[in-house]
Amino acid sequence: ADLFNDTPVNTTDYLTLCNDFSESTCCTVDYTNQILAGNDLISTLIGMNININLVSQECKSSFQELSCSLCDGAQDEFLTGHRAYSQMEVCNSFCDEIWENCQEEYYNPDGLEEEPVRINQMFSDADDFCLNLLHGNSGPLRIDTMDGVEGCYDHQPLCNELSYYATYTECDQFSNTRIVTYHKKPDVECAGGLVPTNGEEVPCAHDCGPGKFYFEISKICVSAPPGSYTLGGGYRITEFPLNGDVSELEIPFETYCLVNDHNQYHAFGDPDCGWKMAGSFIHSGGNKNNSLVSVLETSVNLV
Repeated sequence: ADLFNDTPVNTTDYLTLCNDFSESTCCTVDYTNQILAGNDLISTLIGMNININLVSQECKSSFQELSCSLCDGAQDEFLTGHRAYSQMEVCNSFCDEIWENCQEEYYNPDGLEEEPVRINQMFSDADDFCLNLLHGNSGPLRIDTMDGVEGCYDHQPLCNELSYYATYTECDQFSNTRIVTYHKKPDVECAGGLVPTNGEEVPCAHDCGPGKFYFEISKICVSAPPGSYTLGGGYRITEFPLNGDVSELEIPFETYCLVNDHNQYHAFGDPDCGWKMAGSFIHSGGNKNNSLVSVLETSVNLV
């Protein structure tokens, strides 16, 4: 099985783990299946001293997040290859998290028959534990720790344009500009990467075509991402009634599905197929069938 891609890709496969890196991943679903089975490289090295099948779920999840490091499309920032081994820089914050979740588990060096001891009895602190986690300095992959979030693995993807939302001051009628401030989305976990500049003056209005909105960070008109839509003109519509279906919106919509039959689209008979309300958002229904297309349409009179 192919475990890794030659270059980072936006995978169309459903990774069984490590989905935070699916937009830029170096691994395939076969590798994440190995993590689940506990026989990937990192799990194997950990398993030389710790029985990962007997640890708590919190500890096991931390070990799996460490295994996900080999999926990170930005791994060249924290992983260095040497002739006989590879060196991984792990952020102290993540090392502390592993220690917190695993320090009460048992450590049995090299699987010896003698009585195992708890991790917090075997090691003095988080740093000492992480440095020895992957079988110390004798394995093919070795850990070092460092402060900060740049140049080390923090089990979080790098921040990008989609990690932020913008707020604006009122439009200055004289300069026809407004001030933009960026905020990280509350449901996004990311570290490092893009840090947008706050306080810039931007035009009050933008002319973007149908299906596109003005993306302040990149300074271009971009297509609305899956799960949102736009009617053009530079505005993306994301606020909807909390209850009801899309036909109850202020602008009337109709939604249905089409099925692709030999490159010819025909109406799909399921009346429940189509775009759905999801709290204050709508999404395209999450259709698993690649031959289905969710359609959202409206008809308006412009005067």
